[in-house]
Amino acid sequence: MSSQQTIHRVSHDIKRRQLEVLRVIDLTPRMRRITLGGPQLQGFVSQGTDDHVKLIFAQTAEEQAALETYVPGAPSDGPSPTMRDYTPRRYDAKAGEIGRASCRERVS
Repeated sequence: MSSQQTIHRVSHDIKRRQLEVLRVIDLTPRMRRITLGGPQLQGFVSQGTDDHVKLIFAQTAEEQAALETYVPGAPSDGPSPTMRDYTPRRYDAKAGEIGRASCRERVS
């Protein structure tokens, strides 16, 4: 008897959250673990190893202001903050924390 496995893709609602950096731990000279958290993390869901989050780094007042009207996937001719996709390595709903280990890189 053979069973056939199927892949089921789950799409979560996109929700913008403003989180704080809670901890930064250097694991190696080029790798660090960054832990983010805050009340807006409530309701976050991460059920698979292929989940990802998009971090947005506004470095100027104009980029920060643009975030107020930012719509994912919509074209924009204004200032655009740097964005990076990351896979969460740890999510603790009770503590309200999400962790990510990443290579050190310069955001420019």
